[in-house]
Amino acid sequence: MIRISGPYDRISVSVLGASLDFSEAVATVRKRRLGQATERDSATFLCVVGDADGDDVPAQIEDAVRFLTRHRAEMKELRSRDGVDLAVLDFAWDVPLDRSYQWNRFPRMLLDLCVDLDLDLEISVYAVDHKPDSGGDSGGQSSSADPRRERPPQCQ
Repeated sequence: MIRISGPYDRISVSVLGASLDFSEAVATVRKRRLGQATERDSATFLCVVGDADGDDVPAQIEDAVRFLTRHRAEMKELRSRDGVDLAVLDFAWDVPLDRSYQWNRFPRMLLDLCVDLDLDLEISVYAVDHKPDSGGDSGGQSSSADPRRERPPQCQ
Protein backbone atom coordinates (compact mmCIF):
# COMPACT_ATOMS: atom_id res chain seq x y z
CA MET A 1 0.00 0.00 0.00
CA ILE A 2 1.19 3.52 -0.73
CA ARG A 3 0.47 5.91 2.09
CA ILE A 4 0.93 9.65 1.59
CA SER A 5 0.55 12.29 4.27
CA GLY A 6 0.60 16.05 4.61
CA PRO A 7 -1.55 19.01 5.66
CA TYR A 8 -5.14 18.26 4.65
CA ASP A 9 -5.74 21.59 2.90
CA ARG A 10 -2.81 20.96 0.53
CA ILE A 11 -2.57 17.18 0.19
CA SER A 12 -6.27 16.76 -0.59
CA VAL A 13 -5.86 19.07 -3.61
CA SER A 14 -2.72 17.20 -4.72
CA VAL A 15 -4.45 13.82 -4.46
CA LEU A 16 -7.63 14.97 -6.24
CA GLY A 17 -5.55 15.86 -9.29
CA ALA A 18 -3.66 12.55 -9.29
CA SER A 19 -4.21 9.93 -11.97
CA LEU A 20 -3.95 7.17 -9.34
CA ASP A 21 -6.95 6.27 -7.20
CA PHE A 22 -6.15 7.32 -3.63
CA SER A 23 -8.75 7.25 -0.89
CA GLU A 24 -8.68 9.06 2.42
CA ALA A 25 -7.63 6.93 5.39
CA VAL A 26 -10.44 5.93 7.75
CA ALA A 27 -8.75 7.56 10.76
CA THR A 28 -8.38 10.87 8.91
CA VAL A 29 -12.05 10.92 7.86
CA ARG A 30 -13.16 10.05 11.39
CA LYS A 31 -11.15 12.90 12.95
CA ARG A 32 -12.52 15.46 10.50
CA ARG A 33 -16.13 14.27 10.97
CA LEU A 34 -15.78 14.52 14.73
CA GLY A 35 -14.33 18.02 14.45
CA GLN A 36 -11.01 16.85 15.89
CA ALA A 37 -8.96 18.01 12.91
CA THR A 38 -8.52 21.29 11.11
CA GLU A 39 -7.70 21.84 7.44
CA ARG A 40 -4.04 22.33 8.37
CA ASP A 41 -3.79 19.09 10.39
CA SER A 42 -2.07 16.13 8.78
CA ALA A 43 -4.16 13.81 6.63
CA THR A 44 -3.37 10.44 5.10
CA PHE A 45 -4.44 8.98 1.76
CA LEU A 46 -4.00 5.35 0.70
CA CYS A 47 -3.56 3.45 -2.55
CA VAL A 48 -3.49 -0.35 -2.66
CA VAL A 49 -0.76 -1.62 -4.99
CA GLY A 50 -1.64 -5.33 -5.06
CA ASP A 51 -3.96 -7.98 -3.76
CA ALA A 52 -1.55 -10.50 -2.21
CA ASP A 53 -2.37 -11.69 1.30
CA GLY A 54 -0.25 -10.72 4.30
CA ASP A 55 1.18 -14.23 4.51
CA ASP A 56 2.48 -14.14 0.91
CA VAL A 57 5.38 -11.70 1.18
CA PRO A 58 7.05 -12.61 -2.15
CA ALA A 59 3.77 -11.91 -3.98
CA GLN A 60 3.41 -8.59 -2.14
CA ILE A 61 6.90 -7.61 -3.23
CA GLU A 62 6.19 -8.64 -6.85
CA ASP A 63 2.95 -6.60 -6.80
CA ALA A 64 4.80 -3.55 -5.44
CA VAL A 65 7.59 -3.78 -8.05
CA ARG A 66 5.04 -4.18 -10.85
CA PHE A 67 2.92 -1.24 -9.59
CA LEU A 68 5.86 1.12 -9.03
CA THR A 69 7.37 0.26 -12.41
CA ARG A 70 4.06 0.72 -14.22
CA HIS A 71 3.21 3.98 -12.43
CA ARG A 72 6.72 5.41 -12.06
CA ALA A 73 5.94 8.71 -13.84
CA GLU A 74 2.69 9.28 -11.92
CA MET A 75 4.37 8.51 -8.59
CA LYS A 76 7.27 10.88 -9.31
CA GLU A 77 4.86 13.64 -10.28
CA LEU A 78 2.63 13.06 -7.23
CA ARG A 79 5.63 12.96 -4.89
CA SER A 80 6.73 16.38 -6.15
CA ARG A 81 3.36 18.04 -5.51
CA ASP A 82 2.77 20.63 -2.83
CA GLY A 83 1.53 19.14 0.42
CA VAL A 84 2.93 15.64 0.03
CA ASP A 85 5.22 15.64 3.05
CA LEU A 86 5.62 11.87 3.37
CA ALA A 87 5.19 8.93 1.01
CA VAL A 88 5.52 5.38 2.30
CA LEU A 89 5.37 1.94 0.71
CA ASP A 90 3.82 -0.11 3.52
CA PHE A 91 3.78 -3.90 3.55
CA ALA A 92 1.32 -5.67 5.86
CA TRP A 93 2.85 -8.97 6.95
CA ASP A 94 1.07 -11.68 8.90
CA VAL A 95 3.33 -13.57 11.29
CA PRO A 96 1.93 -16.67 13.03
CA LEU A 97 2.08 -16.50 16.82
CA ASP A 98 3.63 -19.98 16.93
CA ARG A 99 6.63 -19.00 14.76
CA SER A 100 9.79 -18.01 16.60
CA TYR A 101 11.28 -16.09 13.66
CA GLN A 102 10.55 -14.78 10.18
CA TRP A 103 12.82 -13.31 7.55
CA ASN A 104 12.04 -11.58 4.29
CA ARG A 105 14.38 -10.20 1.65
CA PHE A 106 13.85 -7.00 -0.29
CA PRO A 107 15.21 -7.31 -3.83
CA ARG A 108 17.50 -4.55 -5.04
CA MET A 109 14.98 -3.60 -7.76
CA LEU A 110 12.37 -2.69 -5.12
CA LEU A 111 14.88 -0.71 -3.07
CA ASP A 112 16.04 1.17 -6.17
CA LEU A 113 12.44 2.06 -7.05
CA CYS A 114 11.81 3.35 -3.51
CA VAL A 115 14.94 5.51 -3.65
CA ASP A 116 14.09 6.82 -7.12
CA LEU A 117 10.51 7.66 -6.10
CA ASP A 118 11.47 9.08 -2.68
CA LEU A 119 9.38 6.47 -0.87
CA ASP A 120 10.05 5.34 2.67
CA LEU A 121 9.69 1.60 3.25
CA GLU A 122 7.61 0.31 6.15
CA ILE A 123 6.59 -3.11 7.37
CA SER A 124 3.46 -3.43 9.50
CA VAL A 125 3.57 -6.80 11.25
CA TYR A 126 0.36 -8.45 12.39
CA ALA A 127 0.51 -11.42 14.73
CA VAL A 128 -2.03 -14.02 13.67
CA ASP A 129 -3.30 -17.06 15.47
CA HIS A 130 -3.84 -19.98 13.09
CA LYS A 131 -6.81 -21.95 14.33
CA PRO A 132 -8.60 -24.72 12.47
CA ASP A 133 -11.96 -23.70 11.02
CA SER A 134 -14.91 -26.01 10.51
CA GLY A 135 -13.26 -27.57 7.44
CA GLY A 136 -10.04 -28.38 9.25
CA ASP A 137 -7.93 -25.90 7.25
CA SER A 138 -5.85 -23.25 8.94
CA GLY A 139 -6.95 -19.65 8.67
CA GLY A 140 -5.37 -16.53 10.07
CA GLN A 141 -7.10 -14.14 12.42
CA SER A 142 -5.66 -10.76 13.19
CA SER A 143 -4.80 -10.25 16.84
CA SER A 144 -5.56 -6.54 16.66
CA ALA A 145 -7.94 -4.28 14.78
CA ASP A 146 -5.66 -1.82 13.02
CA PRO A 147 -7.65 0.67 10.90
CA ARG A 148 -4.82 0.69 8.31
CA ARG A 149 -5.81 -2.89 7.42
CA GLU A 150 -9.13 -1.60 6.05
CA ARG A 151 -8.23 -1.73 2.39
CA PRO A 152 -9.34 1.02 0.01
CA PRO A 153 -10.05 0.12 -3.62
CA GLN A 154 -6.95 -1.02 -5.49
CA CYS A 155 -5.25 1.59 -7.66
CA GLN A 156 -5.33 0.83 -11.36
